[in-house]
Amino acid sequence: MQISIFICLASGESAFDRFQAEFQKVIELVAENVRKCGQELCTSIGHFQFDMGIIPALHFIGTKCRWLLLRRKVLAILGSCYWREGLFDSYRSYRCIFRVMEAEEVGMNPGLISNAAELEEFASYLPPEPLQVYAVTLGPVPLYEAEQQLTLLLKPNRVFNAPVYFKTTIPASGKSPPLEPWFTWSP
Repeated sequence: MQISIFICLASGESAFDRFQAEFQKVIELVAENVRKCGQELCTSIGHFQFDMGIIPALHFIGTKCRWLLLRRKVLAILGSCYWREGLFDSYRSYRCIFRVMEAEEVGMNPGLISNAAELEEFASYLPPEPLQVYAVTLGPVPLYEAEQQLTLLLKPNRVFNAPVYFKTTIPASGKSPPLEPWFTWSP
């Protein structure tokens, strides 16, 4: 919540980039909880909870944090097991964040990474600002539909020019896209 307060008057979404340490702390806390009771929680309580504790926070971090490794850690947690919290669905959030990641990392090629030093250097870069996604809107999913509309708002000509809306879809169910083989972290 503090991050939202600090950002509310910022003119650009890149203001979120300076909260890398805070995003990392949240991810570590969530990963610890998922490690301790991820599958056990799903089997004992069920795959649906009214409480909203983990998925909304990860969804926020995944859509706002552009740090490459942190976003992939969010995806690893969301993809580790299926659960729902209120209106949030872990697999659907995964697909949404994955699509945002694809849009922002166009032209970056992490597939050429061959060792830990290269990975560390690659992870220190951010996607180019003109490709930054400013807002993500998931449309409604009518019953029995196979896809959900996803609208991404980009401002390729910076903050004060007209925005560009990119409409696409994500699968409402089924397999989530896999993370790159070089990313080996798990919650």
